[in-house]
Amino acid sequence: MREKRAGTIKRYAAIAAALILAGSAGCSNSRQNGDGTKEETLESFGIKPEKASESQSQSPSHEKERQVLIFENSAAISGKLLEQCQEYGAAAEHYLNSASFGPADSKQVKALTELLSGHYEVAGRRDENGREYYLAARRLDAPEYDDFISLSIGYVQADDSSVQICQIGYDDNNGNEKILYQLPEYWAEFSGDMETSDVLDCFCFVPLEACGDRAFLNAFSEKGRMELDFLQKHPGLSFPEEGQSCISCYYQDEDTIQFFSQPYECIIPLAQNEAETLEALLKEGQGQESHMFDNEGQAISWLQKQNPSLRTTGAKLILGDNCYRLLGCREQGGYLMAYGPQSAAVECHEPVYSYVMDRIKEVMGRDYKTFTNIWFDTPLAEASLDFPRLEEREDGKLAFRTVSQTITEPEKLKQLSQILGNAIRGHEAVSGCPYKGVLNLVREDGETLQMFLAADSCDSIMYEGRIGFEYGRQKDMAEIFDKAMK
Repeated sequence: MREKRAGTIKRYAAIAAALILAGSAGCSNSRQNGDGTKEETLESFGIKPEKASESQSQSPSHEKERQVLIFENSAAISGKLLEQCQEYGAAAEHYLNSASFGPADSKQVKALTELLSGHYEVAGRRDENGREYYLAARRLDAPEYDDFISLSIGYVQADDSSVQICQIGYDDNNGNEKILYQLPEYWAEFSGDMETSDVLDCFCFVPLEACGDRAFLNAFSEKGRMELDFLQKHPGLSFPEEGQSCISCYYQDEDTIQFFSQPYECIIPLAQNEAETLEALLKEGQGQESHMFDNEGQAISWLQKQNPSLRTTGAKLILGDNCYRLLGCREQGGYLMAYGPQSAAVECHEPVYSYVMDRIKEVMGRDYKTFTNIWFDTPLAEASLDFPRLEEREDGKLAFRTVSQTITEPEKLKQLSQILGNAIRGHEAVSGCPYKGVLNLVREDGETLQMFLAADSCDSIMYEGRIGFEYGRQKDMAEIFDKAMK
């Protein structure tokens, strides 16, 4: 077999995963304590259990109603793990908002049980649309691995085959990877501390054919459910669909950084009549002056000669196969840029620009026309930073802890204004770093600005979570926020 993507998570992956802080992608790294309470066990899956009343806890019929998943031999599983699985399934189905789930095909349950070498009891659920998932709960008599160091989980592709295999194992204390299970055409979700063998206690499996349904997959992870909550909080947003006409805008706030470390791309789908209206407006403006360039960089340089504040806004308009990036600033707007691999065209089209910006403000509650490269020319009155700092816990493992610091000292504020003012007058740049530091700024005239600071060694910052810049050396920023960043 040849590797399709990294199949091993090495023992230091707890650090790497924490630094990446990516959204839901099949791994949820929260810890389950071996001697935890019921609440601690469930919260390892991101679930806050409701406390049952005394009458409910004593009612066999009520307990039976709560059995979402039917394990053929539930006595082979610890009571705590069994309850965890039931709560997990109930939480996922609650987010899926489907009352049609019932037991999955017993043949599939049996096949998964065999693929897992009989070490797990498996229960499956399937809805009327054919969507299904399976929970595998580790049996009390399953083998123990004294040489376990960290979980190894990934995907490989068989030679001369399109079959993708989910591969689960562990790295031992000699640094060798030991493969335990191979499951063709399944996506896996796990929970727990990947550096303890307890992480092997429970897995959720979803057939790969369902992986195109992002909302379905999201229901099975903590960060995925956070994303679903965010979409529900902003009616008018949806997941992207191929060939869909839509408005796209980069966005960050205190909600998105919990499940996604980069600027989050919000999708506002356009109804057919909206798309037709915009296409008609574009045709009406075809006769006006258009400027052609060899590439996107040339186009932006030309625009900034017209007005130094002009930047990409973080917004795009997608109509069929055509994509237009919107450029503007507080002082001037209305520019659309159509671009391809070998050319870029810029024209001023105020009606379309205003339509898109108004739609974004309606859905997101944020004005995307406010950028100005002179924002820091007015002195700052206060700056507050919430910064995730990697620290060693009492057990010797590394974890992030958010540290907050507010500065009001005139000299530090002046230095911060110089650093950030120079940054936003420079070229745009977005790195692959996790933008998890939340920087709130207040000027002396009362105007506010929120920026997002890269949380690792990168010197990157996002203006309102939508326009990226580099500010120089992170060391200089850490000297200003000496408590939060050191």
